[in-house]
Amino acid sequence: MSTVDTWAGVGSRHRDARSGSGTEPGSQATGRRLARVNRVPPVLVYTVLRLIAFFVPLGILLALGIEPWIAAVLSALIGMALSFIVLRSSREKVAAGIYSRRHGDRPAETPDEDAEDAVS
Repeated sequence: MSTVDTWAGVGSRHRDARSGSGTEPGSQATGRRLARVNRVPPVLVYTVLRLIAFFVPLGILLALGIEPWIAAVLSALIGMALSFIVLRSSREKVAAGIYSRRHGDRPAETPDEDAEDAVS
């Protein structure tokens, strides 16, 4: 019996005491737990990551003995660069959420549709 075969059977034998369902990756209990984790608003995730991108460089620069106002300015620049490069997907999720709240499910209006409505 290979290691893969041994580990493949392990998850199916364990049961979650609360729900009585399996804890293997494809089970419903795991899906429900993941659904709870995915409910964190993208705005909150993006904000926390931006704050980390500012405060970590600030702490490092202050530990190096750089003047506090210079460290703050450099940390802001470093944080902006990091968020622009690294946090693209989070930023796009936030922008999509803002757009969907602002515009809802209505279709985008075009000048062509306005012209057709004026003729009728």
